Amino acid sequence: MGAPKSVSNIGDPDSASSLSQNPQLARDHPSTEVEDFESNVTGYRNIVEHSSAGARGSGTHIYVGEAQGFRYIFKAVKDHTIASTAHYIVPPPNKAILQPDDYAFLQAKGAFDIESDELRGELIARYFEYAHPMLPVIDPAVFFHQYELEGPTRVSTLLLQSMFLVASSYISPAGLRRSGAPSITSLKKRYYLRAKALYDFDYEADKTCLVQALLLMGYWYGNTHDRADSWHWIGIATSLSQTLGFHRDPGRSSIPLSQRRLWRRIWSCCFFRDRYVALGMGRPTRITAEDCDVPEVVVDDLFADHLSFLDVSASASATIQKCNQLSPIFVRMVQLAKIIEDVLACQYRPGKPPASGPGAQDLDVALQTWYTHLEPECRVDGVSLHADGQSKAETVTRLFLHVMYHAVVITLFKPFVFKKESNHHEAELVDYSPVVAWDKCVNSASTAMTLLTHLAENDLVGYLPPEAPPALIIIVSILFLERLWATGLKRLLATQKIDLAMLILRELEKKYFAARFIIAYFTEAFQKIRQGQEVAQGVLRIHPPPGVTAAELEEEQPSPQEREMQSFTIEDTSWNLPWLSSAEHNNPVDPSADWLSPDVSFLDLDAFFLGEQIPQQG
Repeated sequence: MGAPKSVSNIGDPDSASSLSQNPQLARDHPSTEVEDFESNVTGYRNIVEHSSAGARGSGTHIYVGEAQGFRYIFKAVKDHTIASTAHYIVPPPNKAILQPDDYAFLQAKGAFDIESDELRGELIARYFEYAHPMLPVIDPAVFFHQYELEGPTRVSTLLLQSMFLVASSYISPAGLRRSGAPSITSLKKRYYLRAKALYDFDYEADKTCLVQALLLMGYWYGNTHDRADSWHWIGIATSLSQTLGFHRDPGRSSIPLSQRRLWRRIWSCCFFRDRYVALGMGRPTRITAEDCDVPEVVVDDLFADHLSFLDVSASASATIQKCNQLSPIFVRMVQLAKIIEDVLACQYRPGKPPASGPGAQDLDVALQTWYTHLEPECRVDGVSLHADGQSKAETVTRLFLHVMYHAVVITLFKPFVFKKESNHHEAELVDYSPVVAWDKCVNSASTAMTLLTHLAENDLVGYLPPEAPPALIIIVSILFLERLWATGLKRLLATQKIDLAMLILRELEKKYFAARFIIAYFTEAFQKIRQGQEVAQGVLRIHPPPGVTAAELEEEQPSPQEREMQSFTIEDTSWNLPWLSSAEHNNPVDPSADWLSPDVSFLDLDAFFLGEQIPQQG
C-alpha cells in the first residue's frame, strides 16, 4: 500500500534523527535490545545491594516476582527491606541498532512514515478527543510535552502508528482524502501493518511503551480467521504487564508516584479490555483478580495538574483539560468491568448452571448501587449537545457508558428468562421469575436503544467506540425475541427498534470489521427462523418465557390503525430486512465489503438465544 507523498519519515537521510545516517542518534533511539549479560548482572547486583543510585537513577525497572522466588532467602533471614520489595529501578540495558537489511525492510513497509503535519495533527487530535476517554492508556500531558517540545520523531514510532490505527476510526472525510486511502478500513489496515512490523522486529525497547501500543493494537479486528485479532494483542499486553508487575502494588519500593500512577493507568486499561472483550466475544477472562493487589484506579491517577499545562500550545492545553473532564467516565467503566467479571463467573461458567438466590441478587444490587452513585458528569439526564458547551465526544462517551450498563443488566438476567421451575418449593428459591427477568431484559434493551436513538438523531453513531458492535450483539438478541413474541402495536414498535439497531450496525460497518460479521450472523438467524423455522434436523422453535400464557401470544390481525402505522415503520412485519440487500450490497466506504466469505460460520442459534455456553467450532 503506497503512502502519500506528503509524509514525514524518521528514517529520511535528510532528517535530523535519521537512523541510517547518524549512528550515534540511532543508538539513542528505541531499538532491538541485545542480550547484554553484563547489564543484566549489574541490574540484579543493584537489587541485592539495594543501592540508592540504582533505586533513584534513570533507567528501567525490574519486577522480581512473588516471594517464593528471588526474595525467599531474604524473607528467611528477616531482611524485610528486600523481602518485601518486588519492583526495582536498575540501569538500562545497552541497545543496538537494527541490522541494515531489517531496517530497509521496515522502511519499505512504511513503518517509519509518520504522515504529513496536517494529517498527523488531525489523527492525534481525533485520538485524544474520541479514543482516549474510553482507553486512557497514554498520559496526554507527558505525550504533548514530548511531542511539542522535542518533536514527533522523539515519540515512540510504534506508539504513534498504534495511535493512528485507533484514531483512523474517527477521521474526517477531508482527512481520509488527504491520507490517500480509499476507505477508513484500509487506512486502519495501513497503520496496523506498520505497527505490527515494528512489533515483529522488536523495534520498541521500552516495555512500558510497548504495553501501551499493544493495547491500542488490540482494537484491530480483521476477520474471523485472523490469528492476530483483538484477543491476541490484548493477551500479549496483559502478559507483558504482569511480567512488569503492573498488577502488584509497588509497596515500599522507591518507584516514584508519577510512575505508580502510570502503571495503575495502564493496568486498569488491561483489566477494562480483558473484561469487555470477554463479555462481547464470549471469551474467558485472562486476569485473575485474586492475583492482583494494585490499588484501584482513581481520577487522580488520570488527572493532569496545572503544571502540565505549561510550555505546551493552547490547543494541547485544551486537549489535556478535556481529558481531565472525561476521566471520571473511565473510572466508572473500570468499576462496571469488575461487576462484569462477577456476572460472567456467576452466570456463565462452563458446566455449571446459572446462579440463583443470593448470588444473582447481590449482583443486581451491585449494578443498582453503581448506577445510583454515578457522578453528575457521568449521568445522561438531560444530555444535550447544547448543554454547557458539551462536546460530541462527551455526549457519545456518556451515553455509551449507560449502553454498556444496560448490556450488563441483560447479561445478568438472560439465563433466568428460560429457567424452568419444576415445583412450588423450587420457585420459592429462585429470586427472579422468568417473567421478571424478561421484563428487566426488555427494559434495558429498550433504554439502550433510546440512548442510541439520541446518538442517531444527532448524527453521532459514527463516533461510537469499538466496544459498540459487541454490545449490540447482546441488545439485538433481546430485541429479536421481543419482536418474535409481541403482538399488535408492540410488535410494530419492536420491529422499529430492531431495524434501527441493525441500521446502526450498518453504519458502524464502515469502520469496524466486527459489525459486518454481526450483521451477517443476525441476517442468517432472522431468515432461518422466518422461513418456517425449518432446519435440517427438524423444526427450530424458540418458546417464550414460562409464565407468559398462550393467549398473550396469539397472532393478531392488525387493525386499520395498525395497518396505517405500518407505512411509517422502518420495516413491517414481513421481515424484508431493508438494512441488508445481499443482491445490491455496495459499500462506498470499503469496496471489499461487497461480499462475505463463504467460510463464515454461524453459531448454534439455540445456544445463542438461551445464553448457553457456545461450543468451539472444529
